[in-house]
Amino acid sequence: MHHMSQTYSVILIAFLCFSATLSQAETDITGGKSDQQQLRSILQKLDQATQQRQQQDKQLEALSRQLECNWALIRAYETCGQLHGNDPDGHLKCSATAKQNVEKCVENGNKKQL
Repeated sequence: MHHMSQTYSVILIAFLCFSATLSQAETDITGGKSDQQQLRSILQKLDQATQQRQQQDKQLEALSRQLECNWALIRAYETCGQLHGNDPDGHLKCSATAKQNVEKCVENGNKKQL
């Protein structure tokens, strides 16, 4: 009888150990899922940040190009003033041409962005 009691005790202890091990394994698996979810979330945020950065880079390039075109217009207007200072008609024609050139400059810059 005593032998049977020990057997049940051993079986009970083995069962409890197995249950505890199984419970720990489930916790590890669940924890792993949580880690995977966190990793996915981090990767998603990184992807969004990368896309935003690329968009900002494009906007910066467009602004830089527009600034170059505007500086070209300022220089062209100065040149028109020097060349046609006493000739209002010549100055007007020169300025109109300079403005058209800058519009083309901006258009070409925008086409490069597309």
